Amino acid sequence: MGTDDQQREGAAAQAIPLSADLLTAARCQVAMLSAVDNAPELHTPAGAQQAARRYRHCWLPLLAKQGPGAQLLPPLDVHWAWHCHMLNPVMYAQDCGRLLGRTLDHPLISDDTLAFGTAMSLWASECPNEPWDPVPGSAEPAEVGSIELKLVAAMGRQTSFFYQVNRPGFLDLRYLEGSLARYRMFLHLMRRTRGSGLFCVPTYDVDLMWHAHQLCPLAYAEDCQNVMGKLIDHDDTDQDRSTGAKLDTSFQSTADTWLALYGVPYERAGTLYLGEAPPPLPVPAPFPIPPLAKAAHASHHNGALQAALTNRSVCQVCVVVTEAKNLERHKGVIHVKARPLAKLSKPCMQTSGALAGAASGWPREAASFQVEMSTGGLVFEVWDRPAGILSGLKSDKLLAAAQVTWPEVLEQPGYVLERMLLLSPTGKFKHGEKPPSLRVALSITPPEQGPYLLRTWPRATLTDDNGEPVGAESTGRWVTRAVKDHTGADVAVMRTLAKTGRKDRKTQESPVAVSPGQRLHQLHNLAASNTPGVVVGKAQELLPPGTLYGTPYGEAASYVADISLTDDSSVTYELTVRLKASGERALTAALTPKVATWARKQPLQSPPVALIEGRQLEYAVPGASPAQEAGFFTLVRYTAEHPRGKATALLNWTRGIMEVQPTERIPLVALLGTCLAQAAQDLTPPAAPDRRTKLRVLKAQRAAEKAAKKRGGRPVDEWGSVAYSRPHGGTTTRQTSSSSSGGTDNSLPLWYMTPLLIDTSSGGGCGSVEHHHNHGAGACSTAAGLCGSAGAGCAASACGASGSCGASAGTWRGGQFVWGGKQLRRRGEQLWGRGEQLWRRGEQLWRGGKQLLGRE
Repeated sequence: MGTDDQQREGAAAQAIPLSADLLTAARCQVAMLSAVDNAPELHTPAGAQQAARRYRHCWLPLLAKQGPGAQLLPPLDVHWAWHCHMLNPVMYAQDCGRLLGRTLDHPLISDDTLAFGTAMSLWASECPNEPWDPVPGSAEPAEVGSIELKLVAAMGRQTSFFYQVNRPGFLDLRYLEGSLARYRMFLHLMRRTRGSGLFCVPTYDVDLMWHAHQLCPLAYAEDCQNVMGKLIDHDDTDQDRSTGAKLDTSFQSTADTWLALYGVPYERAGTLYLGEAPPPLPVPAPFPIPPLAKAAHASHHNGALQAALTNRSVCQVCVVVTEAKNLERHKGVIHVKARPLAKLSKPCMQTSGALAGAASGWPREAASFQVEMSTGGLVFEVWDRPAGILSGLKSDKLLAAAQVTWPEVLEQPGYVLERMLLLSPTGKFKHGEKPPSLRVALSITPPEQGPYLLRTWPRATLTDDNGEPVGAESTGRWVTRAVKDHTGADVAVMRTLAKTGRKDRKTQESPVAVSPGQRLHQLHNLAASNTPGVVVGKAQELLPPGTLYGTPYGEAASYVADISLTDDSSVTYELTVRLKASGERALTAALTPKVATWARKQPLQSPPVALIEGRQLEYAVPGASPAQEAGFFTLVRYTAEHPRGKATALLNWTRGIMEVQPTERIPLVALLGTCLAQAAQDLTPPAAPDRRTKLRVLKAQRAAEKAAKKRGGRPVDEWGSVAYSRPHGGTTTRQTSSSSSGGTDNSLPLWYMTPLLIDTSSGGGCGSVEHHHNHGAGACSTAAGLCGSAGAGCAASACGASGSCGASAGTWRGGQFVWGGKQLRRRGEQLWGRGEQLWRRGEQLWRGGKQLLGRE
């Protein structure tokens, strides 16, 4: 949508002929880049030099002897060098012409197996002294100024490209069709700005298509000649993306020129810079990767919990507001807010203000964030902020609103909706006055299943060995906590054995507290009325051999637990936790999978796994301090598809929060979080109980439960319904470029950027109860404390503070504490009732006075 001239420019761009199937080429490119990313030897200088040598001296002569269009696939290292050579089209054409007399083509392969086998046979005959697979350590230094040296540098620059395009949309055909249309517009933009000095910087969807075009050298040369009259070079030497650098300023200029030429924003969901790629993790030596180790689907290993789990469908959103009309009669400053139709009551974006009379010149701002598809869509609201010296005393006024639903966007080509919205006014308009309108561009990425967001929350009652509330004849005492999802609904029950035996009045026997290092933690699915059902996983604590558990406190002590899952008896996991000397309550952990004797000759059902401190890989936050990483552990799986590791879960044991990918086992992650929290309490010396803090925690918990009960047990704002990446001590790996960050609400970060802002007190919501959490020797200082008593010594409590509760042999008796809390709550209700009576008496006195005044 735009002016007639802008529509003609768009039509001219789509008329550009392209002589290669770029949709197929783009998807093949992503697959090849994925294979290179999983080959760490290609990312070393020696591996790159070897690949460049084999490409120059073996592959190019071999390919030159074949006819045009030969269907051949080289070894991966050679293909990578060839790939990077073609991404410098001018140098590629010159080198091929000088060495071989013609430009060698790189056609799309119709049969990979046949092309690979044919190339292998030709290689054996043409290069008998060079093995097909590269031999480590056989690299030779490249000569200065040679093709090999240039290729090594090019491979180093292109290494990070896969991180930027490793997104679901770049394999989705409809999304790529939109990218192809934008690539044609990019070519037309370069054609229209020839001689202007504009350095055109592509977004990553356009860049993927541009790369795919260059990987068809003959077609690229022919198409460039038709569009520009020359071969268009691709300059990837400038890598500086800092504010004010050439790439940053040129991107802004490209976006401004694009908007002026076509009348549509340049920004699109899922196409902007993600930041630096996180550093790779070393593959742990004890974990050989079996060839059949693959991540199973969630339904295969979370079957017992599947009925209670709520799947999340998420996508990335980019919103740009470019124009507002028919608002001239308003005297204030106009700004636009957007909020979801459901699941969140607060705005998720707000534009800068513009004077009502100049609203057509709206500043271009793009807001990028993640949403759940269950939010339904967005409501756009136009607000009038009063002008003048008294503006601060007046509240903003809602003028008009309109909504766009996600199904509407999904129906659009490339998942991009650009429309002039007719707004529904909230006030009175004069007769004949045109209604206000708002031009917005809304784009989304293809929806995908998002990770499960879970947290633990204590239950007030203890249970016995049968999972029933403790009674006179009950045996055993178990601390019970609920595992809640992002909606606040229970999905599982975590129980920890705190005492054994029963209370017998005749023999004066009482339940005996379980010693540290011998506790049993069990995760149950839900039975009727949210009671514990079948055991789906358990963790048995083990005394470290040859040591006195927990004495003395410090580095010498360790916590060991054996974790087993009901649905996979072939593998158990041994967790060993120690206290680090570097910081208070800082933990280091090792997770070792052990294959059962009967299953050692069979392929593993579970891929090798490691538990690594801090936020790693996809969750990495560069620049974060050790204090900001405290409490985080990343679960990493090593598979044939991801030999360098893939983060499948992130947990924060200090907050009892877990993010679990659909391919990971929820029982394993939940038990790891419980054991880590218990280890932190067992490995640190107990502190004196803080009665005042405990009362404050209980009061906040009661208030949260009462509020949740009033609204039907579900939060008003669902956790994770809208989120964006905000740095927490550094630049996040998922932070968009500066051109896309304006207008996003700063109070909606991804949970692991600011975990202390997540409200865990009500089982849901995005708000914060308190922003401070004491990880020292004192008790948990937030109302969102994850242990019901907010004290350590509670068997498997999820709160990392010191103290103790009635479930253990501590000095504070939880039963008395709960009963005292009930008394305080009842006294508060009585005081509230007395206050209400006093208020009513005051109202009666006021009415009586009014009657007397009327008589006078």
